[in-house]
Amino acid sequence: MVSAFTDGVGATGTCSDSSVIGVGSIIRVEQERMIVTGKAMAATGQTLAANLTAQNNATTVQVQSGAALDTEVIMIDAEKMLITDIVGNNLTVIRAWDGTPLAQHNTTATVYAPRLLTVQRGVLGTTAASHSANTAINVHIVPSLVREWCVAETLNTLVQSRRGYTTIVKRSAGNNAGPGDPLDISSALDDLRRRGHTRYARMRKRTAARLV
Repeated sequence: MVSAFTDGVGATGTCSDSSVIGVGSIIRVEQERMIVTGKAMAATGQTLAANLTAQNNATTVQVQSGAALDTEVIMIDAEKMLITDIVGNNLTVIRAWDGTPLAQHNTTATVYAPRLLTVQRGVLGTTAASHSANTAINVHIVPSLVREWCVAETLNTLVQSRRGYTTIVKRSAGNNAGPGDPLDISSALDDLRRRGHTRYARMRKRTAARLV
């Protein structure tokens, strides 16, 4: 992917491939980390190379360069489409995606994709800086176990909050917490926490210090 965060203060930039970047993603451009807070449509530089009829079975979209697109959502006029495959310069799409109206589109119509990113600059201990166009964007991919852990924690919190945190649940074997202890947790969630911590927790080593 390439970026166009060409100054150190702007809150928006463009990317060449939006398929792997979502709202909430942590991205890194050179040494600066950013959090994506929004996505919007931007021109991809591609236009229709042939007319497209207003029919659900008209699922082949011809463009100048299929390599400029990916399996992502695109928008032509007011209709969104989901690209499911690309062969040469032909896109296979699902029409009228996300509830948008099925419509006819003429040759030279502009193809848009959600590549305009709104971001929070200079996060996680980094400093906002200028970046040239065509600079690589790195996306933080959350490990599957950590993602599963977060989902489990969220579901557990939702269930407990709806019940006023009055449900008595069982601790893992070996713990001596009594019924009603506010720290009681399910054994499955406790195990997921332990596995996530064991695999991904950052280890800290204390080093003795002395005055000199």
